[in-house]
Amino acid sequence: RILCDTLPDMINTIFSNYNPVISSDEKQLFFMDRLKFYDAVMHSIRQDTSWQKPDNLTPRIKSDGDHVLTGISADGSLLLFTYYDPYMSGEICMSEFLNGEWTSMTKLNDKINTRFHESHASFSPNGKYIYFTSDRKGGFGGLDIYRSARDDHGNWGVAENLGPLVNSPYNEESPFLTSDGKVLFFSSQGHYNMGGYDIFMSSRQGEKWLPP
Repeated sequence: RILCDTLPDMINTIFSNYNPVISSDEKQLFFMDRLKFYDAVMHSIRQDTSWQKPDNLTPRIKSDGDHVLTGISADGSLLLFTYYDPYMSGEICMSEFLNGEWTSMTKLNDKINTRFHESHASFSPNGKYIYFTSDRKGGFGGLDIYRSARDDHGNWGVAENLGPLVNSPYNEESPFLTSDGKVLFFSSQGHYNMGGYDIFMSSRQGEKWLPP
């Protein structure tokens, strides 16, 4: 059974509100607000049972209004964004909450960002891995889901394709892990779906992902 309720009007505005991500304690909500002239990155804090008026983070993270929020760390201190670079296609960026302020976005390294299209990224619950989508060479067709590990110095390592059981000959998108890191939810145009992008889940046994 799924219960659905609408968040208050200060969050759901007359503009389109999309791509919400929430911290693991469910006290910080980040989302996109499609304003008249640009897409804003918004942040709302929940106090008791009430969401507070959202704060526009766009100027602080140095976005020009076309960076799209995709992922959040469990503690809400790291945010992931994608944007389209006409020369490099889709790129993944990160902003961190340090000393009470959000840092300017920085592009992730060349293990993640390539001259191909990187379209979406999210963190594992422990923050040690990033799961992202890319149509780089060597995949199984279209956008595939990859995983990269973060070392002790904060650098992202070589990207590992999740393999042909998860990645179909078509596009996979929007990977997210459950809080225990054992189930992967994602969208796909493949896997004998009902048409367009459908939502799938894959469970993990050890380091192996089972058929969605």
